Amino acid sequence: MFEALTAALIVLEADVPHMYLDTRGNVTVGVGHLLATVQEAYGLPFLLPTGSPAEQHDILNDFEAIKQSKPGMLVQYYARAADLRLSAEDRQKLLRADIQRTHTDLQRDLPVLSDLPEPAQEAVLNMAFELGPRGLMEGYPKLIKALHESDWQQCAAECRIADASVQRNMTNKKFFLSIV
Repeated sequence: MFEALTAALIVLEADVPHMYLDTRGNVTVGVGHLLATVQEAYGLPFLLPTGSPAEQHDILNDFEAIKQSKPGMLVQYYARAADLRLSAEDRQKLLRADIQRTHTDLQRDLPVLSDLPEPAQEAVLNMAFELGPRGLMEGYPKLIKALHESDWQQCAAECRIADASVQRNMTNKKFFLSIV
């Protein structure tokens, strides 16, 4: 489920095997997975360069090195400061869990979500991935109204995120217009 969204997020966010700073300066890994605290990083199966499982002190060292890095750099910059990696399989599991968590969180405020066609769900989830569920619900009342009315043309007109990339906005618009 949500294969098109999964593919879009990998393109929009990138799929990074090591910790890095996102555009807001937050420690992140994989496909935009926020690591707000080092404890969150401890729960992930990071690997040492040898392929052995990392221990907490290894994870702490990488987390602190990245946290102290210069923000706003390309992800390759952070690769030099990060020794640990997550496997492609673990990054994929993390992304699917993030999508599911976002869906569950958004479903509480938008009960109609699961009744929407999959492309509409994917657009809304992509927006919530960028804005957070609360940001979507509070910042896009015309979009929410159009969702309830199944007005996909209006949804396409209302899905633009001011600070998002042109590519992300076009992806959302295409999701909605594919329903029409």
